[in-house]
Amino acid sequence: MNKILGVYFKRDSYSDQNIEKAVAFFKNTCGDNNFIRTSFGRLLLCIIEHSDKNTTTQTAQHFFAFGGLLYPSHLPDNIPVNIPFQKINFFARIYEMHQEKALQNARGKFNFLVYGKDHVLKIYNDIFGFFPLLYYEDTHLVIFSNDIEPLLKYKEAHKQQLDAHALIQYFLCGAPQSSRTFFENIRFLEAGCCMTLDGTKLKISPYFPNLKITPNKTSTEELADIYFEKLKKELRLMLAWHPNIPVTLTGGADTRMILGAMEENERCRRTFTTFRSDYVSDHENQDITIARLLAEKYGLKHEITNNAMYAIESPDSTYFTALSARFAPHISGYLGSETLRFYNSYPTNISEISRALLSGKKVTYEPEPETDFFVPLKCTDAYRKKVKDAQRYINPYLFSNIPELFYANKLKKEILHTIYNINSSFIEAPYTHLYITRSFFSRHCSGARSSVLMPFLLTRNLFSPFMASSLLKIVWGLHPYQLKSDQSGLTRMIYKRHLKELSEMPSNSHLGHYTNDVLPPFTGGKHTIDHIKIKYPPPYEIFCKEVTETYQSFFNFEAIRRDFFGYPLHNKAYVWTDLLMFLKYIQGL
Repeated sequence: MNKILGVYFKRDSYSDQNIEKAVAFFKNTCGDNNFIRTSFGRLLLCIIEHSDKNTTTQTAQHFFAFGGLLYPSHLPDNIPVNIPFQKINFFARIYEMHQEKALQNARGKFNFLVYGKDHVLKIYNDIFGFFPLLYYEDTHLVIFSNDIEPLLKYKEAHKQQLDAHALIQYFLCGAPQSSRTFFENIRFLEAGCCMTLDGTKLKISPYFPNLKITPNKTSTEELADIYFEKLKKELRLMLAWHPNIPVTLTGGADTRMILGAMEENERCRRTFTTFRSDYVSDHENQDITIARLLAEKYGLKHEITNNAMYAIESPDSTYFTALSARFAPHISGYLGSETLRFYNSYPTNISEISRALLSGKKVTYEPEPETDFFVPLKCTDAYRKKVKDAQRYINPYLFSNIPELFYANKLKKEILHTIYNINSSFIEAPYTHLYITRSFFSRHCSGARSSVLMPFLLTRNLFSPFMASSLLKIVWGLHPYQLKSDQSGLTRMIYKRHLKELSEMPSNSHLGHYTNDVLPPFTGGKHTIDHIKIKYPPPYEIFCKEVTETYQSFFNFEAIRRDFFGYPLHNKAYVWTDLLMFLKYIQGL
């Protein structure tokens, strides 16, 4: 997966002390020969983790580069063999013809950079911001990166300057909203936006038109046909444009839906990967067992491989290093179950808050104390009361100057601003029990056990057809009842009408924990997710000197330790652990 790290100089003077510091920073971070000093001046750029060799190109007027993975939404039926290896040239040519409209027709998770001879820099991201871009600005320069670490390393003071609004939004919603990160001077390029740097001016503006979603009253049978045809189209384009990326294969419903939607010649030449886990031996691992059954039946080239992201036992510095480490991208079922099916697996406060905020209709919400996020909510409370109750709950653990910043109207504005790309009468649908909620809202932060803080690092190498707006527009226009996790839901109907053979093979999908399974359950071996035992560090490591001394003006550590780390351990202690271990990691950079 390609990542961007760059510096845009607001001034032409290269003798300035800040410019020299930026150059030294690049050499220290990327090595002397790994960054590009563009011929137009003002811009230094590094493309990290070269999974694609053709990531930059230059014409007479522009310099182009991209990070992430992208593909066009429309291509001729027969894609020339050489085009996938010249992605940047293809998009550069289209951009010079159609400007930003070229990026409106791009799919995937990406940042696309255009730097002109006129010294104007533009960086576009994908419509949902699945591939994050963070930036820091001062009077001399702007530094931008797909990781937060380089920005924190560039200026030590950033580590101490926490954003009070972001902290409280983390405790209530699971993540900071809008463009916020945990650090005051580091911002996040919001979804579907373009960052423009013109001399000394920085401007952020949306370039994607809103997705207009209207209630869809089509029968489930017809919807199954429409959805599956669009899935096949998206998958065909994705696979043709990325001919060497392997495909994940598990025991679940979504990876086998991808398998069923693939053309036979693609199945024969593509590599399928299943990840082993430290928690369950290979011979007991249901993922591996079922994947082998599928591979044998369809003659697939199948590999079992290690992946540290799925086998982390403790949320320490090793965890964050593993998340940031190199890992080859895979086409996966990510966002399949999270968008196609409703169930109570992912209840979070953002679900309830957004429903109270955005839905004019009465919506049933069933709080689950063990799995809900940090602040307990009651489904009968109005939105303003929820926010006030949350503030009272948080008050003892944050010092008084912080809760004063937290107002219902401000939170409402930031949540609405975060999801401005979607215009739907059923807007509560994609922000209820779905994991896409946490992915969408949390992608730019960082963290541990529940991926509440850093899911974009956990998932940014997963390239999924289910993220395509053509598919999301369908499910976001449906009533939640059509997205049930049972025999009457859309997923089951797709299998019934288009994947009958695959629907008869057993699955270890977590849907198997419910009655009326989408797929028949597999009872042999062990289901990996049921055996993960996270080992949290002892309190003296969580409340270490680096953290307590640095952030004593923000947190009431005595109250936190008393109420959440006594005996027995409070079931919400992981929320503090995630945050404090991340801050410890930051101090060590």
